Amino acid sequence: MNQNDHQHDAEAMVSLSPVRQKLAALIGLATAVGTLYALWLSVPFFQGHAESPLVAEWNYLAPVSLQLNGSFDAVHDWGLAGMSRWFLFYWLGLMGYVFAAGAIMATGNQIERIVLVGWAEYLKERQSAIEAEARDARLEAARERRREQRLARVRAAGVKDEGTTVALVVGAIVAVWLFWS
Repeated sequence: MNQNDHQHDAEAMVSLSPVRQKLAALIGLATAVGTLYALWLSVPFFQGHAESPLVAEWNYLAPVSLQLNGSFDAVHDWGLAGMSRWFLFYWLGLMGYVFAAGAIMATGNQIERIVLVGWAEYLKERQSAIEAEARDARLEAARERRREQRLARVRAAGVKDEGTTVALVVGAIVAVWLFWS
Protein backbone atom coordinates (compact mmCIF):
# COMPACT_ATOMS: atom_id res chain seq x y z
CA MET A 1 0.00 0.00 0.00
CA ASN A 2 1.24 3.46 -0.78
CA GLN A 3 0.70 6.66 1.21
CA ASN A 4 -2.52 7.55 -0.62
CA ASP A 5 -4.04 4.19 0.29
CA HIS A 6 -3.22 4.73 3.96
CA GLN A 7 -4.73 8.21 3.90
CA HIS A 8 -7.78 6.92 2.03
CA ASP A 9 -8.09 4.11 4.58
CA ALA A 10 -7.94 6.60 7.46
CA GLU A 11 -10.64 8.74 5.83
CA ALA A 12 -12.79 5.67 5.26
CA MET A 13 -12.44 4.64 8.91
CA VAL A 14 -13.82 8.00 10.04
CA SER A 15 -16.85 7.75 7.73
CA LEU A 16 -17.71 4.11 8.50
CA SER A 17 -20.60 3.18 10.68
CA PRO A 18 -19.81 1.77 14.12
CA VAL A 19 -21.77 -1.37 13.26
CA ARG A 20 -19.48 -2.09 10.31
CA GLN A 21 -16.41 -1.45 12.42
CA LYS A 22 -17.57 -3.76 15.19
CA LEU A 23 -18.61 -6.48 12.75
CA ALA A 24 -15.24 -6.25 10.98
CA ALA A 25 -13.45 -6.43 14.33
CA LEU A 26 -15.51 -9.51 15.22
CA ILE A 27 -14.58 -11.14 11.90
CA GLY A 28 -10.93 -10.26 12.54
CA LEU A 29 -11.10 -11.89 15.95
CA ALA A 30 -12.80 -14.98 14.51
CA THR A 31 -10.11 -15.15 11.83
CA ALA A 32 -7.35 -15.04 14.44
CA VAL A 33 -9.05 -17.71 16.54
CA GLY A 34 -9.66 -19.91 13.49
CA THR A 35 -6.05 -19.55 12.37
CA LEU A 36 -4.70 -20.46 15.79
CA TYR A 37 -7.10 -23.40 16.01
CA ALA A 38 -5.95 -24.72 12.63
CA LEU A 39 -2.34 -24.46 13.78
CA TRP A 40 -3.20 -26.09 17.12
CA LEU A 41 -4.67 -29.09 15.28
CA SER A 42 -1.11 -30.10 14.44
CA VAL A 43 -0.65 -31.03 18.13
CA PRO A 44 -3.23 -33.87 18.12
CA PHE A 45 -1.81 -34.90 14.74
CA PHE A 46 1.67 -35.32 16.21
CA GLN A 47 0.14 -37.20 19.14
CA GLY A 48 -1.52 -39.61 16.70
CA HIS A 49 -5.11 -38.57 17.45
CA ALA A 50 -5.90 -36.71 14.21
CA GLU A 51 -5.17 -36.96 10.51
CA SER A 52 -3.92 -34.09 8.41
CA PRO A 53 -5.84 -33.18 5.25
CA LEU A 54 -2.70 -33.49 3.09
CA VAL A 55 -1.84 -36.92 4.50
CA ALA A 56 -5.42 -38.08 3.94
CA GLU A 57 -5.31 -36.85 0.34
CA TRP A 58 -1.87 -38.44 -0.22
CA ASN A 59 -3.11 -41.78 1.08
CA TYR A 60 -6.24 -41.55 -1.08
CA LEU A 61 -4.29 -40.86 -4.28
CA ALA A 62 -1.08 -42.83 -3.71
CA PRO A 63 -0.70 -46.53 -4.44
CA VAL A 64 -0.62 -48.83 -1.42
CA SER A 65 3.18 -49.04 -1.45
CA LEU A 66 3.51 -45.27 -0.99
CA GLN A 67 0.82 -44.69 1.63
CA LEU A 68 1.90 -43.01 4.83
CA ASN A 69 1.01 -44.08 8.35
CA GLY A 70 3.57 -42.42 10.63
CA SER A 71 5.14 -45.69 11.71
CA PHE A 72 8.92 -45.48 11.79
CA ASP A 73 9.43 -49.23 11.39
CA ALA A 74 7.20 -49.71 8.33
CA VAL A 75 9.63 -51.11 5.78
CA HIS A 76 8.62 -52.37 2.36
CA ASP A 77 10.58 -53.84 -0.52
CA TRP A 78 9.58 -50.97 -2.78
CA GLY A 79 8.40 -47.41 -2.41
CA LEU A 80 9.22 -45.16 0.48
CA ALA A 81 10.56 -46.98 3.49
CA GLY A 82 11.67 -46.32 7.02
CA MET A 83 12.72 -42.83 7.92
CA SER A 84 11.75 -41.21 4.60
CA ARG A 85 8.15 -42.44 4.95
CA TRP A 86 8.04 -41.32 8.58
CA PHE A 87 9.51 -37.89 7.77
CA LEU A 88 7.15 -37.37 4.81
CA PHE A 89 4.14 -38.33 6.95
CA TYR A 90 4.89 -35.72 9.60
CA TRP A 91 6.08 -33.07 7.16
CA LEU A 92 2.96 -33.38 5.01
CA GLY A 93 0.83 -33.44 8.14
CA LEU A 94 2.31 -30.23 9.48
CA MET A 95 2.13 -28.51 6.09
CA GLY A 96 -1.54 -29.47 5.79
CA TYR A 97 -2.38 -27.59 8.96
CA VAL A 98 -0.11 -24.65 8.11
CA PHE A 99 -1.75 -24.32 4.67
CA ALA A 100 -5.20 -24.53 6.24
CA ALA A 101 -4.27 -21.79 8.72
CA GLY A 102 -2.93 -19.61 5.91
CA ALA A 103 -6.11 -20.08 3.89
CA ILE A 104 -8.26 -19.19 6.90
CA MET A 105 -6.18 -16.10 7.62
CA ALA A 106 -6.13 -14.85 4.01
CA THR A 107 -9.84 -15.42 3.49
CA GLY A 108 -10.79 -13.93 6.84
CA ASN A 109 -8.74 -10.80 6.22
CA GLN A 110 -10.40 -10.26 2.85
CA ILE A 111 -13.88 -10.79 4.30
CA GLU A 112 -13.06 -8.39 7.12
CA ARG A 113 -11.98 -5.74 4.61
CA ILE A 114 -15.12 -6.24 2.51
CA VAL A 115 -17.35 -5.86 5.57
CA LEU A 116 -15.42 -2.78 6.69
CA VAL A 117 -15.41 -0.76 3.44
CA GLY A 118 -18.06 -2.44 1.29
CA TRP A 119 -17.86 -4.47 -1.89
CA ALA A 120 -17.55 -1.54 -4.33
CA GLU A 121 -14.75 0.11 -2.36
CA TYR A 122 -13.00 -3.23 -1.95
CA LEU A 123 -13.05 -3.75 -5.73
CA LYS A 124 -11.60 -0.25 -6.23
CA GLU A 125 -8.81 -1.01 -3.76
CA ARG A 126 -8.04 -4.31 -5.47
CA GLN A 127 -7.96 -2.60 -8.88
CA SER A 128 -5.58 0.09 -7.62
CA ALA A 129 -3.36 -2.61 -6.09
CA ILE A 130 -3.31 -4.51 -9.39
CA GLU A 131 -2.42 -1.32 -11.27
CA ALA A 132 0.37 -0.55 -8.79
CA GLU A 133 1.79 -4.05 -9.21
CA ALA A 134 1.65 -3.70 -13.00
CA ARG A 135 3.43 -0.34 -12.78
CA ASP A 136 6.12 -1.86 -10.55
CA ALA A 137 6.52 -4.77 -12.97
CA ARG A 138 6.98 -2.35 -15.89
CA LEU A 139 9.61 -0.41 -13.92
CA GLU A 140 11.46 -3.60 -13.00
CA ALA A 141 11.35 -4.79 -16.62
CA ALA A 142 12.83 -1.47 -17.76
CA ARG A 143 15.59 -1.75 -15.13
CA GLU A 144 16.35 -5.30 -16.24
CA ARG A 145 16.46 -4.19 -19.87
CA ARG A 146 18.94 -1.41 -18.98
CA ARG A 147 21.06 -3.89 -17.00
CA GLU A 148 21.16 -6.25 -19.97
CA GLN A 149 22.10 -3.41 -22.33
CA ARG A 150 24.85 -2.25 -19.98
CA LEU A 151 26.18 -5.80 -19.68
CA ALA A 152 26.08 -6.21 -23.46
CA ARG A 153 28.09 -2.99 -23.89
CA VAL A 154 30.70 -4.19 -21.39
CA ARG A 155 30.96 -7.56 -23.12
CA ALA A 156 31.16 -5.93 -26.55
CA ALA A 157 33.96 -3.63 -25.40
CA GLY A 158 35.96 -6.67 -24.36
CA VAL A 159 37.13 -5.00 -21.19
CA LYS A 160 38.86 -7.46 -18.92
CA ASP A 161 39.59 -6.72 -15.31
CA GLU A 162 43.19 -7.74 -14.73
CA GLY A 163 43.21 -6.02 -11.34
CA THR A 164 41.65 -9.01 -9.62
CA THR A 165 44.30 -11.40 -10.86
CA VAL A 166 47.10 -9.03 -9.91
CA ALA A 167 45.63 -8.54 -6.42
CA LEU A 168 45.28 -12.31 -5.98
CA VAL A 169 48.90 -12.93 -6.99
CA VAL A 170 50.22 -10.13 -4.76
CA GLY A 171 48.11 -11.45 -1.86
CA ALA A 172 49.47 -14.96 -2.36
CA ILE A 173 53.06 -13.69 -2.43
CA VAL A 174 52.52 -11.67 0.77
CA ALA A 175 50.86 -14.65 2.48
CA VAL A 176 53.74 -16.98 1.55
CA TRP A 177 56.28 -14.39 2.72
CA LEU A 178 54.44 -13.93 6.06
CA PHE A 179 54.03 -17.64 6.76
CA TRP A 180 57.60 -18.65 5.86
CA SER A 181 59.44 -15.68 7.29
